[in-house]
Amino acid sequence: MPRMTYLRSGFCLAAAYLLLAVSAQAQGTSCQPFDDSGLALLNWVRNVATGSDSTWIRARSTTRIPQVSASQVSYVTDSKICQSAVAAYAAAANVPATGRKVYIVKAGSSYVLKDPTVWSGEWWFTVTTDRKFAVLAKYSG
Repeated sequence: MPRMTYLRSGFCLAAAYLLLAVSAQAQGTSCQPFDDSGLALLNWVRNVATGSDSTWIRARSTTRIPQVSASQVSYVTDSKICQSAVAAYAAAANVPATGRKVYIVKAGSSYVLKDPTVWSGEWWFTVTTDRKFAVLAKYSG
């Protein structure tokens, strides 16, 4: 019985350490953590990138999100990418970069950037960039 208690304690400590490490990584960067809003953006970009009906084809044209497989769509929390993304987003949205955190989804060689504090009317201001963070499209959604 005591051996099982040690195993459970070790597992709980390992899980807590992993959660703290992921949280610290996101907090120390310009990245928004992968939360419900990040998941929603990831799912939306995945739908745009992989959709085959006319609605998704039109969305790809408007947003400049490339058509790629679902496996090529991922959420980004790399601090160097986040810093570059914040600079591109701030310039595109005409807002200060200081203290800004963005949600970032990579689709192929493009990035979709969203800051939950920047609105365009009733919608979030969203930006698609290329791999060097040159702005390809600005839109509300």
